[in-house]
Amino acid sequence: MRSFAYISLFILAISLVSCNWNKREDAMKICHEITQINDSLNYMGKVWGDEFRIAVNTKDFSHLPPYRKQIEDYIRNKTEHVKGMKDVGGSEKLRGSMLDILRYENDSIVTKMMIFESYNGDTPDDAIQLSMNNLFSTTKADLEKHDVMYRHIQEYADKNEFPRPIE
Repeated sequence: MRSFAYISLFILAISLVSCNWNKREDAMKICHEITQINDSLNYMGKVWGDEFRIAVNTKDFSHLPPYRKQIEDYIRNKTEHVKGMKDVGGSEKLRGSMLDILRYENDSIVTKMMIFESYNGDTPDDAIQLSMNNLFSTTKADLEKHDVMYRHIQEYADKNEFPRPIE
């Protein structure tokens, strides 16, 4: 009878450790997935920015729409994906901050990117500069939203006892 009790306790202990390990692994996966979404979005923004610099210098904005559309489609797709993610280990704040970034980028930044698509060689420099200033003014709030997300990533990693991702 005593050996049965020891075996039962041993099985229970292994089950608890295994459940905690699975939770930690799932938490790491969520964190990794959200950071990948953010990194991809940042990369697409950089690509658009590179193309934008060329457009401003040549006053040919006709090649910007596909880059903006790619960002817009990505945001729509990933917004639905992040909304549908199952919370693990207190990931609500992390998911919420990613959704906040996606929402802001779609509502503010992508909208301001679209303005340039109607510009051409006849567009006055002052109009281009004003639109650029409006676009760049939105980046401060965007950076603040990213800071919030990075803080949530750190808290989430600490809470779930896995190494913090490299920023």
